Amino acid sequence: MCKKEFYKSKSKDIFKKDFCSKKCSMEHQRNRRPLRECIVCKKKYKKKCRPNSTYCSWECRKNSPENIKQLADMRKKQCGKKENKLEKKGYLILSELGLSFEKQYVYGGRLVADAYVSDLNLLIQFDGDYWHGNIKVFNNLNEYQLKQKIKDQKANAFALNQGYNLIRCWECNLSLEHLKKLIQVIQQGTEKCVLDG
Repeated sequence: MCKKEFYKSKSKDIFKKDFCSKKCSMEHQRNRRPLRECIVCKKKYKKKCRPNSTYCSWECRKNSPENIKQLADMRKKQCGKKENKLEKKGYLILSELGLSFEKQYVYGGRLVADAYVSDLNLLIQFDGDYWHGNIKVFNNLNEYQLKQKIKDQKANAFALNQGYNLIRCWECNLSLEHLKKLIQVIQQGTEKCVLDG
């Protein structure tokens, strides 16, 4: 690799070929790797990986259309298996309000909302007080609740970026009158996002 002369002991043959150092040996192996093109960003790369590698980085793999669709399908299956009590109550209220809605709606190809009202382009999330960390109910949030709050904030930003209206309704506030008020705010067009509480 570097054309430098060096002494090679017969008793300690550390490197497979005639390399002065491990660095030169690794450089030789890197140069032998085929040049590939990432199917997401089209960047050329050489990397020690499986022969069928198609992504230059974990970021590209994560954001590939194939992976996003697979995650969305998996989330929809997980969410759609059984409605919890809160979702059942929320769906009943939406029906009583005479709204046409879709349950477990996949949006942006990667996330799932509890309900989607197409007439208002509105995503609705029914948030459990414990699971989503309602600070009006729980004074000190645990590690799980804090992580979930960050996830919820990212999901809110993603939904608004995709052009949806959004309502998040806490379990302790979920009633016909309360949800009706939140929906009226969206219908009046004064706000795109209503975070309950």
